[in-house]
Amino acid sequence: MALRGFLNTKFSRKRIFALRTFILTVAVVSLSKLQYKPSTGNRLHVLEHQFRVVINECTEAFTVHNVRTRQSDTLFSAVDGLFIIGLHFCQFSVSSGAQTFCVKGAVVDECIASRLPRLSTGSHGYAVSLTHAAIIVKAEYLSLTRYMVVEDDIFFDTDFARSQVSNESTSFKRLLATKEWNLIRLSYRPYFLETAFAHMNAHGGKLKLSKFQCPKECLCSTRSEIGPEFCLLSDDGPNFCDLRGSDFYILNQTSGVGILKALLNVDVSERVIDFFVLQRANVKQWLATYPYSTQTSLDTSVQLQRGFMSEFSSKCLIKVS
Repeated sequence: MALRGFLNTKFSRKRIFALRTFILTVAVVSLSKLQYKPSTGNRLHVLEHQFRVVINECTEAFTVHNVRTRQSDTLFSAVDGLFIIGLHFCQFSVSSGAQTFCVKGAVVDECIASRLPRLSTGSHGYAVSLTHAAIIVKAEYLSLTRYMVVEDDIFFDTDFARSQVSNESTSFKRLLATKEWNLIRLSYRPYFLETAFAHMNAHGGKLKLSKFQCPKECLCSTRSEIGPEFCLLSDDGPNFCDLRGSDFYILNQTSGVGILKALLNVDVSERVIDFFVLQRANVKQWLATYPYSTQTSLDTSVQLQRGFMSEFSSKCLIKVS
């Protein structure tokens, strides 16, 4: 009874009120000092928005590319848009009925460095990757449903490749007409074979790829309804097939979204387009059974590129009659 009487005194009620106020004040001040850290998803969403704004305002990076007036090459006219990547200008010239742009990589670099410096890592590979990301943004802006990306240093070095470019490929036409593709790679570099070759040489052996078995994730199957000129890359196996090269490919609108996210995800260090991104793209990825082109600026000779391409076709292609 005495304790209850004490608590009911005016003096005690004032002390309790003051203590409660003090605790609430400390709690509010402590919370205000906490820095808000958005989730990875929110950060990526904000960065994507900022990147789109920068690229859409970087109009000088995209110039309409002059095309010749002769009959259009069928391969390049089968898409809605054609983007040719050069550093300061584009030497590659082709006739196309599609909207054709020269994408100046140096200008893209300058726009990003001045507006989004956090993306300027100093890496040449990532700078090129951001040019590919800029193309995806531009294609979205233009509402292109399927578009082709060509790096300026590709070289059609065989009669077969030149004939594929200039003639209407039945397989190519059938594939584009389906909904069974997201990414078509018309050129690629089977780097896992180059790695195997280097490993053999390092151990004093000769090139003996005859005993080399294609990894499950690199098996590529043709489809009878499409034809023999293209194959669907397997999604089997625990790893991703190490196919390098981003010099000649076709994207559709759906796949561009996911690839853009992978290119801009700064929380991941592995985001060079042909080193990690295309390999890990969760899309239906088709390959030309024999790549249409090689590159003149690689650390591997054109002859070796051809050789590894032939080995890939020999060891990894599953032909369906």
